[in-house]
Amino acid sequence: MRWGIRALVVFVAVLLPAIVGGVVWGRAQLRGSLAQLEGERQLPGLSAAVQVTRDALGVPTVRAATRADAARATGFLHAQERFF
Repeated sequence: MRWGIRALVVFVAVLLPAIVGGVVWGRAQLRGSLAQLEGERQLPGLSAAVQVTRDALGVPTVRAATRADAARATGFLHAQERFF
């Protein structure tokens, strides 16, 4: 019976915090890979500002001064949303 109590103490004192810490770390890693849906972001290579808006379903609309800027922003959006 003593070994059962010792095993429980070891589990609570050592293994449980390690498991909880691993879960918290894993959640933070997954959360960090989600697409940025709001705010501003700098994208190198653009000749002018690009505006990205999303409708109620989250579908992006890209408005840019040139086709090259629109293509770069679209590629960035595609990569950002597919990264996860």
